[in-house]
This record gives sequence, structure tokens and C-alpha cells, in this order.
Amino acid sequence: MDKICYGCGAILQTSDEKKIGYIPDIDLKNNEHLLCKRCFRIKNYHDLSDSTMNEHEFISILDSIQSDHRLIVYVIDLFDLNGSLIQGFHRHIGDTPVLVLANKRDLLPKNINDHKIKNYIQHFLKENHIRYYDIVICSGKKNYNLDTVYDLMTTYRDNKDVYFVGTSNAGKSTIINALLKNYSNITNFITVSEVPGTTLGLVKIQMDQHSYLYDTPGIIQSNSYLSIISNEILSEVLLKKEVKPIVYQLESLQSLYISALGRIDFIKGSHCSFVCYFSPSIDIKRTKLENANTLYNKHLTLKYELSNYDDINKMNIDHFNIEKGKFDVVFTGIGFISIISNGIAIDVFHPKECNIFIRKSMI
Repeated sequence: MDKICYGCGAILQTSDEKKIGYIPDIDLKNNEHLLCKRCFRIKNYHDLSDSTMNEHEFISILDSIQSDHRLIVYVIDLFDLNGSLIQGFHRHIGDTPVLVLANKRDLLPKNINDHKIKNYIQHFLKENHIRYYDIVICSGKKNYNLDTVYDLMTTYRDNKDVYFVGTSNAGKSTIINALLKNYSNITNFITVSEVPGTTLGLVKIQMDQHSYLYDTPGIIQSNSYLSIISNEILSEVLLKKEVKPIVYQLESLQSLYISALGRIDFIKGSHCSFVCYFSPSIDIKRTKLENANTLYNKHLTLKYELSNYDDINKMNIDHFNIEKGKFDVVFTGIGFISIISNGIAIDVFHPKECNIFIRKSMI
């Protein structure tokens, strides 16, 4: 019988050190609770390694868990809501019951009411045709509302198997580890890191004599910044604690750079507030539109310049006419800018691999 890495779920092998699941032969023979070399290095040396999970493999796993004898726990990232969507989710899971965990509450400002957040998530799920039993606003990292997660999961699973699903970096493994630490005697935890796609196969954890909990792999959304940012800077770009919004008052014909990752040009409209929600390592720089291209091309001014984008003109430009109200411009995977609009026009520069979304303001 194949042995499985308890950290990522990969099938362990001793033949090829460059492939997933590699472990020295001596370890494979002498230990029941095994970590592959990749997970060992992530856990002990913070070595951020790439994964090889692709979308086809992930969808095959989703298709395989359709059953009314199982509960699906769908983890979404409150700070990266659009990037948390699994396209065609219900086509792949059918009528299997779903409990939604809106994770990473600790990243949003404390003064935002949970009830307001939950209402927003309800509308978001409805718009995307996702049916569910319940929603829990939670934080696996901070154990926030973990008792509620455990109680609802126990109620809805009704002695069935439980499958945790979600996109990469939504925090599935972090929540599972928190549940194991607080409600079980299990001490072998799932590997967690900033690298999207840390879980590579089904990680199977026994809950009782008749049922199991499974952590499924996540995939990086192809339209997310996470798909193009290198592992070397990923830990800096991702937000790790409560976001501190930075407000810029802009007049038309001014621009905001989001490090070297993108740019917003305020093309037309009256004086307007742009509230930026990003990791503090992402520098926001304001400049006149007429100077914006020159600022980018100095190369020394802006951090995190992306490979293949040494010139701002290589980026795609999306034009948006934003009506009166409060809206977010979403840079999927890394943050968003909330705009209080009286009716404005903006241009957004972004890598061609990444989509930009406009949504009703979340905060």
C-alpha cells in the first residue's frame, strides 16, 4: 500500500528527488508518520517550493466527492473574495451539502461589523449561484469563531465524511490544523506556507470509526496575481495581519501606482477618495498622469517589478466608467482600492495574466 505524506497528501516515493513526494528510503522504511522532503523543508526552513497540481487534477477531485453522504466545507478568503471562487463549483459537487467558511476575518478592520460582512457574503454567493447550509465568519489563524465552525460541521456532517475545498491560499489547511489542535488528540498537522498549492493530494484524517476529514488540494486562479508573483517575494506581498487602509485624495489626471504591480489613472471626474487595502510592503505612489510612465520606467522607484513587464506599456489597460456610489477595484490575490465615486472614469494598468474586477464595496 502506498504511504502518504501527512503534510501535503502526496504519495511518497524514493526514486526521484525532483518529483513530489520524495523521501529518503531510510525514512520510508522506519516511520509511520512521514513528511516528504518538500514539506520537511517548508516546515523547518521555510523553503517555499512550487507545486505541480493543475486545474484538471483539481476538478477530478471535486467530481469524485459528489455524494449526499458527505459534507463539503468550502473555505473562501475574505480578503481575496473574487480569487476564492471555484468556477462552476456546483456543476462539480451536485447536491452535496455545503458549509461556507469565510476565513481570514483577522485581516479585515476590526471596526467592520460581522453581520455586515455576512450579508455581503450572502449576496456574493447568491450572485455566483452557490447554495449552502450556513456561513461562518472565521479566522483559522486566530481561532476566531472556531467553536461555531466545529459545532456546525458536527451538526451538518451527521457522521458523514467531510471534504475541505477551496482555492489556493484560502486557508483550508490552517483551519483544519486549528480544529485538530483544539478538538482532537492528533499531533501530526498539515503543512502550511505562503506558497499557493502546498497541499498536493487528498490528506485523509480519521475523525471517528466510520468517517474521515479530507483536505483537498487548491489551485491558483489563472487570473490572480498569485499566479505570476515569484515565491521569493510572495511572503512580502501577501497580507498577514489586519489591513491598515491608506487614503489618497485624487484629482482627475492623477495616477496611483501599486508598487510596480499595476496602476490606476484617474481620467475624468471630480475630487475623489481612493482607499487602498494592501500589504504594507506594497508601496502606493501618487503622481501626475503626465509623469506616470516615466516614474515606472526609472525601475529603481517601485518594488516588485514583474518579469516581462519592464515597461508599463506592456501591461493591459482596462477602462471603467464608475457610477455614483462606493466601489472596489480588485487586484485579485493582493488587495483592492475602494473608491467613493460621484461618477468617474479610470484606466487600470495590469499584467495581461490578471483580471481586474469592479464590485460594490465590501467595507
